[in-house]
Amino acid sequence: MACRAVARAGVMPLLDAVATHVPEAEGAGELTVLAVNRHQTEDNGTRPGPQGLLGHAPVEHSVLAGPDLRATNTPCDPERVRPRGVDTGAVADGRLTVILPPLCWNAVRLRPTVC
Repeated sequence: MACRAVARAGVMPLLDAVATHVPEAEGAGELTVLAVNRHQTEDNGTRPGPQGLLGHAPVEHSVLAGPDLRATNTPCDPERVRPRGVDTGAVADGRLTVILPPLCWNAVRLRPTVC
């Protein structure tokens, strides 16, 4: 995994991800993958572990991204910084493949497939 040094935080991975699971007894058995791409100029892809997502399909991918790290919403531009929906990617052989643009935070929601 590629890393870069950050003055205050030390060495950090350029790509990082975590997943949450809502058991079927409590909901729909959904998974949510949260991923960050810290690279300033390159897209990155994420592929969680082998067979980790068998029986699931992506239903939503929201991304918060942009080249200006200091961007903020203002009264004149209240929608400048906001999540937007993008291509959900695909699951093949239990692996989720999505494109993560530079400097982005992502949430990908997956639901169990019905056979």
